[in-house]
Amino acid sequence: MVQFVGPAVEAARAEAELVQQAAVYSLILGSLSEGVIVSDGEGRVLFANGLGRKILKTVDPAQRATTWREITGSLPESAQEGFRAVFEEGKGSRGRASISMDGRPVWLDYEVVPLNDPVMKVLLVVTDVSADVAREAEQARHRQEIEQASRLAALGELVGGVAHELNNPLTAILGFTEVMTLSSHAAPLSEELAIVQKEALRARNIVRDLLFVVKPGDTTRTVIPVADLVAHIERLRRAAWTQQGIRWDIAIEQPCMAWGNEQQLTQVLLNLVTNAEQALTGRPERHIRIRATSRDGRTQISVSDTGSGMDEATRSRVFEPFFTTKQGQGTGLGLSLSHSIVQSHNGELRVESSPGVGTTFTFTLPAAADEPARPRLDSAPAAAGTIRVLVVDDEPSLRKVCQRLIASMGHECATADTSASAVELAAHSEFDMVLCDYRLGSETAGDVVAGLERVAPQLISRMVIATGATTDAGVIELTEKHGLRLMAKPYGVNELSAIIREVGGAAR
Repeated sequence: MVQFVGPAVEAARAEAELVQQAAVYSLILGSLSEGVIVSDGEGRVLFANGLGRKILKTVDPAQRATTWREITGSLPESAQEGFRAVFEEGKGSRGRASISMDGRPVWLDYEVVPLNDPVMKVLLVVTDVSADVAREAEQARHRQEIEQASRLAALGELVGGVAHELNNPLTAILGFTEVMTLSSHAAPLSEELAIVQKEALRARNIVRDLLFVVKPGDTTRTVIPVADLVAHIERLRRAAWTQQGIRWDIAIEQPCMAWGNEQQLTQVLLNLVTNAEQALTGRPERHIRIRATSRDGRTQISVSDTGSGMDEATRSRVFEPFFTTKQGQGTGLGLSLSHSIVQSHNGELRVESSPGVGTTFTFTLPAAADEPARPRLDSAPAAAGTIRVLVVDDEPSLRKVCQRLIASMGHECATADTSASAVELAAHSEFDMVLCDYRLGSETAGDVVAGLERVAPQLISRMVIATGATTDAGVIELTEKHGLRLMAKPYGVNELSAIIREVGGAAR
């Protein structure tokens, strides 16, 4: 009896252990975050845990495939060859593929392993690495942003140097043109001289536009003619508008002034115009309108487009940082930054938009009383009394043109090409003001300031820095440290006359 009962009990115990082991294995595999799928040699599924079943349903929603051949075509293309090889050749493989799951792309790392078992022949282990892929993409984007910032910094240095090199000859061209127009013998060439002056001013505007784009300015606020602000943007974007078939019209009621930082408000207007351009992509009617008015101490500027418009949900989030409806274009920071800048100017930025109608962004700012434009002078203006000016510049043509312009105003001018010669002159002569280029060969205006501190410290408060790179960090640091005035190159008789009246006249 025992000989029959004993083996039966052992068999029952072994079967129970197998059942228990199977339950344990099922519990462990089912609890894994990885997807696990086990199939036989024909690809029929013998076991799949939660993620495994979800993947099978995603790849074969109707659950009609019964063999590996039927399901292979539904797999991501990059995984098909490895899947085929494990069944036909018994070769394992691993890789990464993307599938659409629950309406979003999901990235999966997979490994296909052949099994040495009479029934279970293939093991597929899948790990959801979407978070890793997103993190890697974010890191790549940050690297690109850092590289772009580095390139822009390098470009800024390059443009600053170009501005210096271009503005020096432009100053000479403008200055000598104005000197010539003062002569009665130049009357037959008045039209030609006007063209020379106009084109030189055009070149100056191009250089200033480049500096605005690549170099940050300081936070100083001044009275800004809105017409100049808008004209600056129009010059920047005119070629792109023409190329993209965008019509534009600009209407500015005069007088129209705003109180603020010119560089920051330029950035706001450029952001709004760029947003309008992007909204016109693919639209049959492409039109941008810019309007500006001043009423009751406030200036209002609006940018409208004939784009597809926005619904309420989009409109309510449009000023949120990183929010964008244009995936792959920009960072989603433009409108948020613009909103912050306008608020910091005690202003308001709002949006009006409807689907299919278009969008209008409007911002209001404190306005300032209109300052009458300084009339162009037919002869060189002069301050009361004779002013003695020391001009420090390493360019011979600029020293010469300053001498001629200052002399035409009835003042006296001495020149120096280095800090040493400037300090020598200041030590032995009396001057009412100093006009100094920022870059002097291997020196800067800082070397001139250091020398004047030793021999003529009273002249530092009467020093004007002339430069084409007014937003250069070194220029800003020097002028703020010593309270110096700035004059942008290229300059002409009007600018020179005004600064002499302001600085030199105050010294008398």
